[in-house]
Amino acid sequence: MAKFVVVDEAPTTLDKGEVVVLQPDFMEQIVANQKKAPRNHLTALNHLREILQSISTQYDPELNAMRIKLINYVGVQYDTNEALSTILVRL
Repeated sequence: MAKFVVVDEAPTTLDKGEVVVLQPDFMEQIVANQKKAPRNHLTALNHLREILQSISTQYDPELNAMRIKLINYVGVQYDTNEALSTILVRL
């Protein structure tokens, strides 16, 4: 049986059978779709869908980006790719 523990810092040494699972930041997909981003640093529907489609290609082929409700995430201001990553993780 697996046991999951949420920690603030990953341990430096792992015992037998222990694995560290990090939360993905999707930076690879954000950078790949960076040319499709709006110039005003606001999230846009098509840009978010392109990133989600890239994520689904790598992680979950059955994920349909067109079925995800994005209305609450359109027009959100972001300054860096890290801020956009935070928005995507909230999705």
